Amino acid sequence: MPRSWQLLVIVMLAGTSLARAQQYIGPHALGPFRIDKDVKMNSLLARLGMPPSTKSETFCYRSARGNGFLSLTRMSDVYDDTLAAAVTLSSSRDCVTHPVRLTQEDLAGWKTPEGVGLGSTEEDVHEAYDRPSTVISIDGTNYSSIDYGDLASSDHPPAKPPEIGTKALVYRGSGNDLSLAEFGIKDGRVVWISLSYNE
Repeated sequence: MPRSWQLLVIVMLAGTSLARAQQYIGPHALGPFRIDKDVKMNSLLARLGMPPSTKSETFCYRSARGNGFLSLTRMSDVYDDTLAAAVTLSSSRDCVTHPVRLTQEDLAGWKTPEGVGLGSTEEDVHEAYDRPSTVISIDGTNYSSIDYGDLASSDHPPAKPPEIGTKALVYRGSGNDLSLAEFGIKDGRVVWISLSYNE
């Protein structure tokens, strides 16, 4: 093959890799929550159990089956605060600084369209979404996507420290794409999932 053709093939492959790197390849849904289309906050609250007031920014739930915790956050009023912006599903209590409502919803049954949920393996995540944009090591119980707040000053601290895992697999969009998915991993298993389309 002539050198000019080899160079062209290399440039084309590099361009394909760059385009792929700029494209969001993570999940677009977790249970009924979606980031590829608008989901009304009240529709999710009605499904989970309507709180006494719907004016809050974040709402927290624990499954009556004891198999999952969920926090749900609305869009800021700069955009449209009637829409859901983010959800975090975890195997241990999230939302330490917010009231937690009991839900009859089987939260552990919330999965991505590709079947990834709590307890899935790290390999399942890689098979579904390929390599993450970033892998972040986690030390202790401090990670920005998990709202554990100040455990010491909480009125209702959890009986045991929250399970945050040892690393997070992060899938993000680039440029103006606000899509973001994060999977907390411990001992090779998913212990929390955060999915959002929000600044």
